[in-house]
Amino acid sequence: DSLKSKDYNVVIILLESWLARYVGALGGKPDATPNFDSLAQRGVLFEHFYATGTRTNRGIVSVLCSYPSQAGRSVMRRYSINHASTSIVEILKNRGYQNILVYGGDLQFDNMEGFLRGQGFEKFIRQEDFPLGTKLGRWGVPDQLTYERANEEFAKFGDKPFLGFIVTVSNHEPYLLPSDSFKIFSDNISQSDYLNTFHYSDRALGQFFKISE
Repeated sequence: DSLKSKDYNVVIILLESWLARYVGALGGKPDATPNFDSLAQRGVLFEHFYATGTRTNRGIVSVLCSYPSQAGRSVMRRYSINHASTSIVEILKNRGYQNILVYGGDLQFDNMEGFLRGQGFEKFIRQEDFPLGTKLGRWGVPDQLTYERANEEFAKFGDKPFLGFIVTVSNHEPYLLPSDSFKIFSDNISQSDYLNTFHYSDRALGQFFKISE
Protein backbone atom coordinates (compact mmCIF):
# COMPACT_ATOMS: atom_id res chain seq x y z
CA ASP A 1 0.00 0.00 0.00
CA SER A 2 1.72 3.18 -1.21
CA LEU A 3 -0.30 5.29 1.26
CA LYS A 4 0.73 3.29 4.30
CA SER A 5 2.72 5.42 6.73
CA LYS A 6 5.97 4.33 8.34
CA ASP A 7 7.15 5.32 11.79
CA TYR A 8 10.73 6.38 11.16
CA ASN A 9 13.13 6.83 14.03
CA VAL A 10 13.58 10.48 15.00
CA VAL A 11 16.91 11.81 16.31
CA ILE A 12 17.23 15.45 17.39
CA ILE A 13 20.73 16.81 18.05
CA LEU A 14 21.04 20.08 19.95
CA LEU A 15 24.48 21.48 19.13
CA GLU A 16 25.96 23.65 21.87
CA SER A 17 26.91 27.19 20.79
CA TRP A 18 26.90 26.59 17.05
CA LEU A 19 26.82 30.02 15.43
CA ALA A 20 25.65 30.31 11.82
CA ARG A 21 28.46 32.71 10.94
CA TYR A 22 30.99 29.90 11.42
CA VAL A 23 29.02 27.17 9.59
CA GLY A 24 30.38 26.68 6.08
CA ALA A 25 27.06 25.51 4.63
CA LEU A 26 25.59 28.86 5.68
CA GLY A 27 28.41 30.86 4.16
CA GLY A 28 30.46 31.04 7.33
CA LYS A 29 34.24 31.25 7.62
CA PRO A 30 36.68 29.74 8.49
CA ASP A 31 36.32 26.07 7.57
CA ALA A 32 35.18 24.81 10.97
CA THR A 33 32.31 22.51 9.96
CA PRO A 34 33.31 20.18 7.06
CA ASN A 35 31.20 17.29 8.34
CA PHE A 36 28.06 19.35 8.86
CA ASP A 37 28.58 20.92 5.43
CA SER A 38 28.77 17.46 3.87
CA LEU A 39 25.55 16.41 5.63
CA ALA A 40 23.87 19.60 4.41
CA GLN A 41 24.74 18.72 0.81
CA ARG A 42 23.40 15.19 1.18
CA GLY A 43 20.25 16.16 3.08
CA VAL A 44 17.90 19.12 3.39
CA LEU A 45 19.17 22.32 5.00
CA PHE A 46 16.58 24.81 6.22
CA GLU A 47 18.20 28.26 6.27
CA HIS A 48 15.26 30.09 7.88
CA PHE A 49 14.23 27.68 10.60
CA TYR A 50 14.66 28.98 14.12
CA ALA A 51 14.33 27.92 17.74
CA THR A 52 14.64 30.96 19.97
CA GLY A 53 16.76 31.26 23.06
CA THR A 54 20.14 32.55 24.15
CA ARG A 55 20.73 29.69 26.60
CA THR A 56 20.39 25.93 26.41
CA ASN A 57 17.48 25.89 28.86
CA ARG A 58 15.50 28.13 26.49
CA GLY A 59 16.61 26.39 23.31
CA ILE A 60 15.49 22.96 24.54
CA VAL A 61 12.01 24.25 25.37
CA SER A 62 11.78 25.93 21.98
CA VAL A 63 12.99 22.89 20.01
CA LEU A 64 10.82 20.32 21.78
CA CYS A 65 7.73 22.38 22.55
CA SER A 66 7.74 25.22 19.96
CA TYR A 67 7.58 27.53 22.95
CA PRO A 68 9.13 30.97 22.38
CA SER A 69 11.71 32.35 24.75
CA GLN A 70 10.12 34.55 27.39
CA ALA A 71 11.49 37.39 29.50
CA GLY A 72 12.57 36.52 33.00
CA ARG A 73 13.15 33.01 34.29
CA SER A 74 13.04 30.35 31.58
CA VAL A 75 10.12 27.92 31.41
CA MET A 76 12.48 25.05 32.20
CA ARG A 77 13.44 26.66 35.50
CA ARG A 78 9.87 27.45 36.52
CA TYR A 79 9.48 24.27 38.54
CA SER A 80 5.69 24.49 38.72
CA ILE A 81 5.30 24.73 34.91
CA ASN A 82 6.97 21.55 33.70
CA HIS A 83 4.37 20.96 30.98
CA ALA A 84 4.90 24.09 28.88
CA SER A 85 2.84 22.90 25.92
CA THR A 86 2.41 19.84 23.74
CA SER A 87 5.88 18.53 22.90
CA ILE A 88 7.21 16.33 20.11
CA VAL A 89 8.02 13.83 22.87
CA GLU A 90 4.35 13.53 23.80
CA ILE A 91 3.18 13.44 20.17
CA LEU A 92 5.52 10.58 19.25
CA LYS A 93 4.88 8.75 22.51
CA ASN A 94 1.20 8.64 21.59
CA ARG A 95 2.25 6.95 18.33
CA GLY A 96 4.03 4.21 20.25
CA TYR A 97 7.54 5.66 20.18
CA GLN A 98 10.03 4.95 22.93
CA ASN A 99 12.38 7.76 23.85
CA ILE A 100 15.77 8.56 25.34
CA LEU A 101 17.85 11.62 26.18
CA VAL A 102 21.64 11.33 25.87
CA TYR A 103 23.54 14.14 27.54
CA GLY A 104 27.13 14.16 28.74
CA GLY A 105 26.46 16.81 31.38
CA ASP A 106 24.60 17.35 34.65
CA LEU A 107 20.87 16.74 34.22
CA GLN A 108 20.07 18.52 37.47
CA PHE A 109 21.41 21.80 36.12
CA ASP A 110 18.57 24.24 35.32
CA ASN A 111 15.99 21.57 36.24
CA MET A 112 16.64 19.84 32.91
CA GLU A 113 15.64 16.36 34.05
CA GLY A 114 12.53 17.57 35.88
CA PHE A 115 11.32 19.49 32.87
CA LEU A 116 12.04 16.70 30.38
CA ARG A 117 10.32 14.08 32.52
CA GLY A 118 7.31 16.39 32.50
CA GLN A 119 7.39 16.32 28.70
CA GLY A 120 7.35 12.52 28.63
CA PHE A 121 10.99 11.44 28.46
CA GLU A 122 11.47 8.11 30.20
CA LYS A 123 15.12 7.10 29.76
CA PHE A 124 18.11 9.31 30.51
CA ILE A 125 21.84 8.95 29.97
CA ARG A 126 23.86 11.54 31.90
CA GLN A 127 27.47 12.20 32.84
CA GLU A 128 27.26 9.75 35.76
CA ASP A 129 26.53 6.96 33.26
CA PHE A 130 29.92 7.37 31.55
CA PRO A 131 33.16 5.76 32.82
CA LEU A 132 35.04 7.56 35.58
CA GLY A 133 37.70 9.88 34.28
CA THR A 134 35.93 10.72 31.02
CA LYS A 135 34.46 14.00 32.21
CA LEU A 136 36.32 16.93 30.65
CA GLY A 137 35.90 20.11 32.67
CA ARG A 138 32.78 21.19 34.51
CA TRP A 139 30.30 20.69 31.67
CA GLY A 140 30.70 16.96 31.09
CA VAL A 141 32.14 14.34 28.74
CA PRO A 142 33.41 15.14 25.23
CA ASP A 143 30.94 14.99 22.35
CA GLN A 144 32.53 11.96 20.74
CA LEU A 145 31.80 9.83 23.81
CA THR A 146 28.26 11.18 23.96
CA TYR A 147 27.61 10.19 20.34
CA GLU A 148 29.18 6.77 20.81
CA ARG A 149 26.91 6.10 23.78
CA ALA A 150 23.90 7.37 21.83
CA ASN A 151 24.54 4.88 19.02
CA GLU A 152 24.86 2.08 21.57
CA GLU A 153 21.58 3.02 23.24
CA PHE A 154 19.72 3.50 19.96
CA ALA A 155 20.71 0.01 18.83
CA LYS A 156 18.95 -1.44 21.89
CA PHE A 157 15.56 -0.32 20.56
CA GLY A 158 15.79 -2.81 17.70
CA ASP A 159 12.88 -2.48 15.28
CA LYS A 160 10.77 -0.38 17.64
CA PRO A 161 10.49 3.29 16.64
CA PHE A 162 12.19 5.74 18.99
CA LEU A 163 12.88 9.39 19.59
CA GLY A 164 16.49 10.11 20.52
CA PHE A 165 17.47 13.53 21.85
CA ILE A 166 21.20 14.31 22.04
CA VAL A 167 22.49 17.45 23.74
CA THR A 168 26.19 18.25 23.19
CA VAL A 169 28.50 20.17 25.54
CA SER A 170 31.99 20.36 24.03
CA ASN A 171 31.54 23.71 22.29
CA HIS A 172 30.94 25.54 25.57
CA GLU A 173 33.36 27.77 27.41
CA PRO A 174 36.03 27.19 28.64
CA TYR A 175 36.39 25.40 25.27
CA LEU A 176 38.36 22.31 26.28
CA LEU A 177 39.58 19.66 23.84
CA PRO A 178 40.15 15.98 24.73
CA SER A 179 43.74 16.44 23.51
CA ASP A 180 45.85 18.93 21.57
CA SER A 181 45.74 16.57 18.57
CA PHE A 182 42.30 18.05 17.78
CA LYS A 183 43.67 21.57 17.63
CA ILE A 184 43.73 22.91 14.05
CA PHE A 185 43.43 26.69 14.54
CA SER A 186 46.55 28.42 15.85
CA ASP A 187 46.54 30.63 18.92
CA ASN A 188 47.14 33.78 16.87
CA ILE A 189 43.69 33.45 15.26
CA SER A 190 40.87 35.36 16.92
CA GLN A 191 38.66 33.06 19.05
CA SER A 192 40.93 30.09 18.33
CA ASP A 193 39.79 28.22 21.48
CA TYR A 194 36.16 28.47 20.42
CA LEU A 195 36.90 27.55 16.80
CA ASN A 196 38.90 24.49 17.83
CA THR A 197 36.10 23.10 19.98
CA PHE A 198 33.63 24.03 17.24
CA HIS A 199 35.67 21.98 14.77
CA TYR A 200 35.99 19.13 17.28
CA SER A 201 32.21 19.15 17.83
CA ASP A 202 31.74 18.95 14.06
CA ARG A 203 34.22 16.08 13.84
CA ALA A 204 32.33 14.15 16.52
CA LEU A 205 29.07 14.80 14.66
CA GLY A 206 30.57 13.34 11.49
CA GLN A 207 31.77 10.27 13.37
CA PHE A 208 28.27 9.74 14.77
CA PHE A 209 26.75 9.58 11.30
CA LYS A 210 29.59 7.43 9.99
CA ILE A 211 28.93 4.83 12.68
CA SER A 212 25.16 5.09 12.15
CA GLU A 213 25.37 4.30 8.42
